[in-house]
Amino acid sequence: YCLSSALPIEIDEIKRAKEFLAKSYGSLYNLSPHLSLSTVPVPQYNQSKCAHAVSEYFSNKKSFVVKFSRLSLDRNKNFFYLDVESPQLFQIHKEITAITNQFRDGCIREKDFVRLNSGYYSDEEAENINKYGFAHSMLRYQPHITIGNVLSTKLGDEIQKAQVTLNTLLSPIFDKKVIIRKVIVHYHSDAVNQSDIEV
Repeated sequence: YCLSSALPIEIDEIKRAKEFLAKSYGSLYNLSPHLSLSTVPVPQYNQSKCAHAVSEYFSNKKSFVVKFSRLSLDRNKNFFYLDVESPQLFQIHKEITAITNQFRDGCIREKDFVRLNSGYYSDEEAENINKYGFAHSMLRYQPHITIGNVLSTKLGDEIQKAQVTLNTLLSPIFDKKVIIRKVIVHYHSDAVNQSDIEV
């Protein structure tokens, strides 16, 4: 199981954008809108200690502001996400990764183990998995809210159409600032697709 900490984002425009991608293009990203801070695989014998340490950490945190920036697209994966800006996010990510990593005991997610052996990751991502249990840790951490992906054989035109619609749906919140007052911390199973995750 992995311990994940994330900021729930209850914004109607983001929900509508995710629903549009799922309905129109079969997006596999169906979890509620959130901004991930950390995901770390933790062996069962350390789970309660890790959860306690993370709870202690967040109990001393104050609310802070994040800003929604713009819609971005990872063309390699046909993956849309909303960029988020906040200097506090990087510090929180660094601190929570350090706390959870001490309970990891070198544990690596099954899907990351498979991807490591297939050459899927860059050298830096592979190093992060071995050091921290997650490819996008530390300098590779990029605060974002996943909107979803396009599952289509007609990728050229479909990607452009999806991007135009998503920009229209999300434009009211570009450059919007919101106060973050809540964090969700939970254990979930290892899964390739979000729809297969058990919390």
